[in-house]
Amino acid sequence: MKRGGWTWTAALLALAVGCKQGTSEPTPEAPAGMPTPYFQEFALDHPGSGPAIVAVDEQDAVWVALAKTGKLARFSNGSLELFPFGPESRPVGVAVGAPGTAHEASVWVAASYDNKLIRFDRTTREKKEFPLEGKNTWPFNVALGPDGSVWFTQRFAGQVGRLDPASGSVRNYPLPNRQSGPAGLAVDARSGRVWFTEGFTDTVGSLDPATGAIREWRLGTESTGVVSGPAGLAVDAQGGVWFAKLEGRLGYLAPDAQTPRIIEVPAEARRPAGIAVSPSGDVWTLALDGNLALRYRPSTGAFTSFPMPTGAPDLEPGVPPTARSSRPFGLGFDKQGNLWFSEQYAGKLGVLDLAPPSIQVLSPAGVAEGGRTMLSVRITDRVSGVRDTEYRIDGVPVTPVQGFLELVSLTPGPHILSVQATDGAGQRASVESRFEYRPGRLALQYALSRLRPVDLEGQQVRDRLVTEAERLGEQDVRDGLTRIRRTLGEEAARFHPFPLSAYQGLVDFIANTSAGDVEVRVLDTPPYFDRRELVLRPGDSVRWRYDSPNTGHTVSTATHALTVEGGGQLLSSGLLKSGDRFTFKFERPGQYVVKAPESPDAVLAVKVGEP
Repeated sequence: MKRGGWTWTAALLALAVGCKQGTSEPTPEAPAGMPTPYFQEFALDHPGSGPAIVAVDEQDAVWVALAKTGKLARFSNGSLELFPFGPESRPVGVAVGAPGTAHEASVWVAASYDNKLIRFDRTTREKKEFPLEGKNTWPFNVALGPDGSVWFTQRFAGQVGRLDPASGSVRNYPLPNRQSGPAGLAVDARSGRVWFTEGFTDTVGSLDPATGAIREWRLGTESTGVVSGPAGLAVDAQGGVWFAKLEGRLGYLAPDAQTPRIIEVPAEARRPAGIAVSPSGDVWTLALDGNLALRYRPSTGAFTSFPMPTGAPDLEPGVPPTARSSRPFGLGFDKQGNLWFSEQYAGKLGVLDLAPPSIQVLSPAGVAEGGRTMLSVRITDRVSGVRDTEYRIDGVPVTPVQGFLELVSLTPGPHILSVQATDGAGQRASVESRFEYRPGRLALQYALSRLRPVDLEGQQVRDRLVTEAERLGEQDVRDGLTRIRRTLGEEAARFHPFPLSAYQGLVDFIANTSAGDVEVRVLDTPPYFDRRELVLRPGDSVRWRYDSPNTGHTVSTATHALTVEGGGQLLSSGLLKSGDRFTFKFERPGQYVVKAPESPDAVLAVKVGEP
């Protein structure tokens, strides 16, 4: 049978595997001002495998029907798997089930030559076939309904079909014109309404699953389904319907609209066919002969062209070896928003980097107590990788040192870490992490150890300062902090330039906030405490910390129980395991003894003076 001078077989092949019409001319020059996109391409079965429709699952694995070699391809993280369906199956349409739906873990494929639908189980890697009635109905595209149904267009039968996977029963909905060549297909996930294109009659139609009623919107008087007429179709998040017209147009039917809006595409986007709506709401189409991806931004009405990395534009449809175009056909988006597409004449799967890097700051966040803090940032970019990373604290550039950020020059209090990453495509992303710098005695010890003496006397001064900081608590803490602050001011010239005001601010902060807090480490071996004597004031607190030693692959399983005796009090810590803490506040003056009963030599003397 023929329509508009084109045989049905030729028209179908034009969409599924390519049709020659005329000859290729010299390659036209790309229009000025086109961006320089970042693509990656991955060879599939072989150059003649004819990759068709593309679908991306919730784990960002990309599924592609290989029409000419009769296989289903799965591409994930650089790994390719091929699942044979038979050399004569001619799979074209692919749809992936979403988690939490009746189609979870399923990939549905329309096998055109075999006249069947195939369910592929992603978990077991097994397939189940659903043969269709009639001969050569050519199931072409497939879409999944929210009720568990599977919808498909039948190009040679002029009808839309519905499969119930549970029973295997199929109900067909004949179209008013049985020679209309239904092709593009989508289901509105909210309403369940089925939308489709009729390439041979220049028509877009919808089907109400509840009633079976079909409504059509005639776009013109005649089309071939090869170089004119509607092809791919997609439904956006608001229920609007977008479709590509092969003669160089996009169409949009707003929800409840009576008439579609037709939009002319740029001249270089010859024969737009596949279409999809990105997570951001942009509309993308692939130009078969223009050899490019075209983005349309509804909010501004602007078009942007992205020429394919393989091939060149054709002025007329062609087939290899004369065709220059890689013939981009199927398309889909991953969770990051990158565009994945098939190249029928190149046997490739391609991806266009549209997503900036993803950044998550794990540390610093919350409270940072040390003089330096671990920098823990997760930065990923799936396609082009991370090219550059910049760090700033309060707007000032900082450089990590061996995975740490130096904090000693910061003023205690709130700060903002900004992280900016640039990927290989030049796209940038930035995030901020707020943290509180609340330095304690370990921060002071670290800061003092970072002083760089100019001579031997300076080295001796630094060593005395570090020792003084380490012994805070063995004598009155406040007196020790006063001596450290005074020495820093008097001996600053003995060190290479350092932020004296920040160091003195650190001492003042500790004196004002935690001078009355002392930390003691509990040890497994004599002397069992890292301090033998403490000098405190009433209201000061001591925190005992037990961290089991880790030697090679051996971790201690020892436990400790502490008692505090004196001042008319007897208090037990209970059993301390690795990582446990025990804090006691000494309210009254007097002499106290801290013991570990299982270790008789474990004794810590605590003297609490008068207020």
